[in-house]
Amino acid sequence: MIQMRSTRRMTPAVATRGVEVMRLAEAMGLAPNAGGRLGYSQLTEIADQIAEHGIGAASAATLTGDGHLSMTEIRKALDGLLAAMKESPLPRSELRSLGEILGRERVAALVGTSEPSLRRYLAGSRRVPDDIAQRAHALAIVVSYLRGGYNALGVRRWFDRPRTQLDGNAPQDLLSGNWDPADPGPARVTALARALAGSPAT
Repeated sequence: MIQMRSTRRMTPAVATRGVEVMRLAEAMGLAPNAGGRLGYSQLTEIADQIAEHGIGAASAATLTGDGHLSMTEIRKALDGLLAAMKESPLPRSELRSLGEILGRERVAALVGTSEPSLRRYLAGSRRVPDDIAQRAHALAIVVSYLRGGYNALGVRRWFDRPRTQLDGNAPQDLLSGNWDPADPGPARVTALARALAGSPAT
């Protein structure tokens, strides 16, 4: 689990948002070694890594600037970076990261493809279709919320277990077939994961 540590005295809101950025970066495959303690210098390094993928460049530049930012400015930059990440699917790295946490068989089933096709996507020998890319990104966001309270085994079990908030369905039951992240069922799964993490809707 990521913990915030910095030589700068960060407000709880800034520290919380920084951890959210780190968790999503990890789930998207942008920061595979993001675990452990999170300090401001590490956060700026991760912001640079995210910007290298063409995501949130302006926000990352603000965070890695002259170092004299107020907590309000840091929070605003982190909000911008997080919003940009949520709008920027990176299918190959996300499918790889999800496979490490959930297992490739489960990932293939959740995004609506076969394991052989998933292997070809990961190898780069076949382009990831847009609908599968969107599902993979939605799953990465869900996993980023869950990693705030569960280890990898707990995350896998979360998808299996029926939930009263989902009318007795397991999350994976609502993430089957040709689902769209904006569909009511998948949206409820995301909202449930977000609520468990205590993250505000964005």
